[in-house]
Order: sequence, then structure tokens, then C-alpha cells
Amino acid sequence: MSALNFPNSPSNGDTYSANGLTYTYNSSSTKWVRTSPSVGAQGATGSTGSQGATGSGGATGAQGATGSTGPTGNTGAQGATGPTGSTGAQGATAAQGAQGATGSTGPTGAQGAAGSGGSTGAQGAAGAAGAQGAAGSATISSNANNRIITGGSGSNLVGEANLTWDGATLYAAGSDAQLRLYDSSASSENSALRIMAYNGVNFIQSGKAFSSDSKADLIFGSMFGGTEWARITTDGSIKQTSTQYFQIAKGTTAQRPSSPVVGMLRFNTTTDQLENYNSNTGWQNVNVKTPIINSITGDIYAGIPTNLTLSVSDTSATITVTFKEGSTTRGTLTNQSVSSGSLTVAVPSGVYGQSAGDTITITIANADGVVSAGTNKTIQTSPSGGTITTSGNYRIHSFTSSGTFVNTISNLAVEYLVIAGGGAGGSAGSSVAGGGGGAGGYRSNVSGQSSGGGNSAESGMTLSATSYTVTVGDGAPATAGTSDQGGSRGSSSTFNGITSTGGGGGGGNGSDSSQASGGSGGGGKESNGAGGSGTSGQGYDGGDGSEGNNAGGGGGGAGEAGNTDGFPYGGDGVSSNITGSAVTRGGGGGSGNTSGGYGAVGGDGGGGTASMSHGSAAQNGTANTGGGGGGGYGISVGASGAGGKGIVIVRYNMTTI
Repeated sequence: MSALNFPNSPSNGDTYSANGLTYTYNSSSTKWVRTSPSVGAQGATGSTGSQGATGSGGATGAQGATGSTGPTGNTGAQGATGPTGSTGAQGATAAQGAQGATGSTGPTGAQGAAGSGGSTGAQGAAGAAGAQGAAGSATISSNANNRIITGGSGSNLVGEANLTWDGATLYAAGSDAQLRLYDSSASSENSALRIMAYNGVNFIQSGKAFSSDSKADLIFGSMFGGTEWARITTDGSIKQTSTQYFQIAKGTTAQRPSSPVVGMLRFNTTTDQLENYNSNTGWQNVNVKTPIINSITGDIYAGIPTNLTLSVSDTSATITVTFKEGSTTRGTLTNQSVSSGSLTVAVPSGVYGQSAGDTITITIANADGVVSAGTNKTIQTSPSGGTITTSGNYRIHSFTSSGTFVNTISNLAVEYLVIAGGGAGGSAGSSVAGGGGGAGGYRSNVSGQSSGGGNSAESGMTLSATSYTVTVGDGAPATAGTSDQGGSRGSSSTFNGITSTGGGGGGGNGSDSSQASGGSGGGGKESNGAGGSGTSGQGYDGGDGSEGNNAGGGGGGAGEAGNTDGFPYGGDGVSSNITGSAVTRGGGGGSGNTSGGYGAVGGDGGGGTASMSHGSAAQNGTANTGGGGGGGYGISVGASGAGGKGIVIVRYNMTTI
């Protein structure tokens, strides 16, 4: 087949024939198109011819001038490769000519002509089914709908009656039915999970192996460990991560468990409270605070009904206060009101009636029954000394003779009454009269009451916890009725720096007493003697004697001077209710006299009555009132009256301890 050499610069419709084929030029596509013979149907692809021998390389011709570019012709058949010629000398570069037509490629070896492509034939009919293969050797026994097939012995398969799957439910039955999941290839530790129904109980067991008491945490969460919702750890602790809620059991009071155990927790819909069960009080609300005793001010004293002030917190409006000695309840105070975290309670008699040194445990309970921890108080020894009585809130120590007041309470505020011994009346000899004895000095700090001599109550007194000496002054002894002589002064009484002076002695007939002055002064001598002076703040002066009236002066009292109520009466004393009842003490003694119409009355408050006209003996001042003794008259009836013994009384308010 010769090479195709299409003409240069063809026009549309030009034809070219070569090798029995006719080509027509199409200017639109700028290509030569074969037009004869027409292209037939695709023939069958011929066999590939043998590779032609490679021709020898021809010599390289001189470079021709470049012509103008012509239209691109059809690709010709590949010509055989000629031998490579020697390289010729480099020709001079000619001017750029028009592009020449691309020559056809020579065939590589002899190229078989490509047949035309045939059309796709119709689909052939399906072939007949092949023959049935030989039957296998395995068999299935006990098969039925939905049974899962498991391997049996040899080639036998078994349909499991107790293991089924219906597309929705996996069912396993048996005396020890269980599902086991086991990860034995973990990089760190293995995991084993068993779900089992056994003997009326269902189990979910988590471990690291299927061995006794193997343990592993059990986690509930989203798929593939994205979110952990809850975890049960190997020690039984439960941890949940929700920020929403944790729903626990709930029900009415009547629906509580019939056999509760310590630690149960539920919500009571009757009381609308969360409650738990404990060994102390049984079912108890848990969403309330436990009351607390922060401190207790005051002490418990044996025999004294004191008050205690409790500082508390986390309480209801009213609480119950309980006092126990060991396991024995000594007192219970219910419905005690709490104000600003404090309440004051009176110690029950069953508590302060116990012995000093005993330990009392105090607890408080809220209205819902929640009880505080206990606070211990030791019963203290109470103050002692004198005769102890009580009146209202006061505890009273009365000393009718000298002794010791033992105070066991720090900073104890006390009230006192200190009265000295009364003075003796005077004795004047035959048919003459002696003056009355003055009352013992009278000092008091009882609020709202008076001291002697018209003074108001003295200042308050606070004692430290120690012992105090108490001196109770004696009354002056009677004056013998054998001579004209004045009476003597009574003895002083003292307590913690408070001293009351003894009452002055009454005068005789011709001479006054050398001890006429005192707490209250003694009456003057009959021969117009002046009465003795009283001590400021303790008592009044004695009355003057009168020769013309044949009588000495009345002794001065704590509340008034002698002769105030009439000549020659003793002055009255002062009333005090320090012991709980009003008692007048510190009266002056009356003066002895003839029967010329004068009485011989001693002053109210223990003043002694005098002797009159030989008819009666003079009387002593009343004991423990500090009253002055009555004056004597003549010698036939004996001596004058002695002064009455003094007294010291101390009291304190038990509610302030």
C-alpha cells in the first residue's frame, strides 16, 4: 500500500484516490473523509500479523524549506521505520514556510485491515438447569419453628427446644439459664458479664473472670462509652452523674415496710417529707436540721431550783428539754419557746434534788422528734451556813449565832440584814427607875426596804466563791438591881465588812450609862439625863429621862427615837421581809417608872418591857431581834432587862444564778 499524499490547499468537495480508496475533502472539518468504497459493517477482528522487520535507517536528507501550513489530512498508515541515516550538515535556516501536510504513518509490519463493527446480537435463551447435586451428610434433629440450631455429635445438628429466636425475642430456659459475655483479649484486664435466672432470683454479675467473687465495675451509659450515666463499683457504691433528679421509693405512712432495717430511705407522701429508718427513733425525717446546744449558761446546784439559759441553733419554734442521769430521766420540759436562738428554763426538782457531783446530760428535741447531742452539767455544791429556807425565788441563810457562810457560786449577788445585840436597861436602886436599853444597830441592803436611822437600803453586794465569817452580836447582860448604875452596850454583828454596832445601855437614876451610845442610843437617867446617841444609818437616839416624871428615857429603836410613841416608851424597830414574811426587829427597851400613869412598853421589834413600881421585873429584849432591855425599878424586883441577841440574814435570788 502506497503512502497517501493528499493535495495541498484543497477545496471543499475535492477528491483524492489511492490504494483503491476515494477520499473527499470537507472544509468544515478541514479533513479528508473516505467516501468510496463506503464503510461497511464491522467485520470480525483479524488475527494480528507477525511483526515486520525493522527497515534500515535512511540517510537524513537536507532540510527543505518550510512551506505554508496546509490542512491536516487523515492519519495515514504507519510506514516501516527506515534505517537511521548519518547526520547531514546543518543547512541554513530558511524562512518559515507554510505548514505542510502531515504524512501518513507507515505500517508496523503488515497491518491487517480493520473490519467494520457488527451490531450486537439478540440475547440467547437461558440454558437448562443443571442436575441436582448429591445430598450432604449432616442431619437436624428436634427441629421446630424458631429453634436455634446448634452442633451435635458427628454430623448431627440439634434444634434447641429451650433456645429460640422469633426475630424479636431471644428466649433461653433451664434450671440455671444464663448469658455469658467474656472479653479475654483486652489489652489490660479481661471482663466477664453473666446474666442468670436461678432458683427464684435473677442475677446480673460483673467480674473479670468466671470465677468465684471476681469483681468489676458495672457501668450504665450511652452506646460505645459516649456518656456514663451510672456506675456500680466493686465495693457496692453507686455513682450517678445526672444533674436532673434521682427518684427514690415513695408511699404513705401506712405503706412503710413492715419489717424495716437501719438505713432504709423513702419519701413519705403523707407527711410530704423524706425519711429514713435509724436505730434510735425509727422512721425519722431527714430533710430537717438536727438541733444543736451551743452553750449552757448557769449551773445546777444541789437543792436550789436555778435557771439555765441555753444558746441553741437549728431548732423548731418550740422544743423539748430533757435531763438525764445516766439512762434515768430526771426531768422533761415540753413546749419550751425559742427566741433568737435562746431559751431560759427552770431546772426541774427531780434534777436539783440529786446529789452534788452527779452528772446530768441535757438534750433538746425539735417538734419533729429529732434529738440533739447531749451536753453534760455536773451538779454543784450549794452555798451553806446558818439555817436555810426558801421563799419564792429566794434562798435564805439565817444566822442566829456566829458561823460561816460558805459560798460556792462565783459572783453571787446577795441581800443582807445585819442586826447587832441590844443594850441592857439601867438599874437605879431603891424606888428609882433606870432608862431603857437601845436596840442593836440595824443595816440592810434589801431592795425597796430601809436600814436603821431612817436610811434607805444600802448598796448591793456580790460575793466570790469563798467562805465568809459571820458574827452575831450578843445582847448586853442585865444590870443588877442593887445599885444605881447604867446598863452596858450590846455586841456588834459583822458580815463581809458590814458591821452593826451594839445598842447603847440605859441610864441609872443619878448617872447615865458610860455606854449609852450605840447602834441605837440607851434611854437617859431618871434625873433628867439625856438619851444616848444612835449611829447614823443604824438607829435612833434614846429618849431623855425626867426627874419630875420619876422615869428614865425610853431606849432608841432602829425605826424611831425613844419616847416617840409616848413617855417613856422604847422606840420602834424596822420591818423587813427578807425571810419572806414581814418581821419587825430592832425595838428599844422601855424605861422603869412608878405607877403614875405611865406604861412601860418596849418598842415594836423586840424592845423589852420595863419594871413598874416594884410590881414586875424588867424584860429582856427579844432574842435575834437586837431589841433593847427594859429599865429596872427599885431593888425588890431585881435587875434590868438584858439586850436581845442580834441576827445576820443573807439571801439570793435563785433564778439569777
